Amino acid sequence: NRKLPSLPVEPAMLELLTRARLAKSVRIINGLVPGNLSRALAGESIGTLIQRYS
Repeated sequence: NRKLPSLPVEPAMLELLTRARLAKSVRIINGLVPGNLSRALAGESIGTLIQRYS
């Protein structure tokens, strides 16, 4: 368990990603911005991508 001084995401989300067997990445988008959710579901690369390292 690494102690990071400040995280822009919930530490629990990072913990789940490290324990996941199939998930290799998580993309975080701002769902409050109109159109962002539709763009993300359409496959557009928006938001922040967090990838698991091996």
